[in-house]
Amino acid sequence: MSKHTPGPWKASLRHGNSDEWEIMSPSDGNWKVATVDTIKANANLIAAAPELLEALKDLAESCDSANGCMGNEHEIDTAEAWAFIAKAEAQA
Repeated sequence: MSKHTPGPWKASLRHGNSDEWEIMSPSDGNWKVATVDTIKANANLIAAAPELLEALKDLAESCDSANGCMGNEHEIDTAEAWAFIAKAEAQA
């Protein structure tokens, strides 16, 4: 299984093209992760993916170690979170 490029990632407008965004990994010597021909909001979402994945892992681990978490009067089931984590890490 190949792992994703570690974050953080940054979205920036591709030089000379007002509609194309590049997703870069500064921690990896400005290695290009992807080029996105779409609006900035999508590019920013893609760039935030590694941090979102880590935050979701931390939340799921914390809830599991505490035997569950409560949010807005409802217990949070981490099964769905773990399924999304597996999907993001290509284990699903």
